[in-house]
Amino acid sequence: MKSIVVAQPKSLTLGIMLGMAIFTIPLLLAGPQLIVGTIVNALLVIIATKTASKYWLPLAMLPSLGAFMHGVLFGPLTFLLLYFLPMIWVGNLLYMKVVTMNFGNWPLVVRVIAAASFKAALLFFSARIYHAWGIVPAMFLVAMGINQWFTAMAGGILGKVALKKI
Repeated sequence: MKSIVVAQPKSLTLGIMLGMAIFTIPLLLAGPQLIVGTIVNALLVIIATKTASKYWLPLAMLPSLGAFMHGVLFGPLTFLLLYFLPMIWVGNLLYMKVVTMNFGNWPLVVRVIAAASFKAALLFFSARIYHAWGIVPAMFLVAMGINQWFTAMAGGILGKVALKKI
């Protein structure tokens, strides 16, 4: 009788490795948002390009959970990140989806610009609403706006360079 060996999909194995990295980077690094965010967004580009979309949701959730658990991103106001977690998850998924969509053969750099803009807009408008309601201070407008756009852009470029090396 033959035994059947089911091979594990390559994208699942890669997804697990990238998931460990994307979770631990914000958990372990106390660096500025621009550095940590750039690395996380680069990993999101790699994940979106190299893994099946069915693995994206948990991988999109891990970096913000790591940052929240680390507790240093916004100092004593890190607990306010809890309000943003669902929007960050949706923003990461949106970023990954737009990066991988092929709009009439747009180059990756154009897709990164679009993805970064959508992600930053979603997070900025969420921060704007929370700020208007008195939930978060004005510093979150910058952190969830222009900083998100820059880290998504830089991460997209870094991810694109890394993909050429992979």
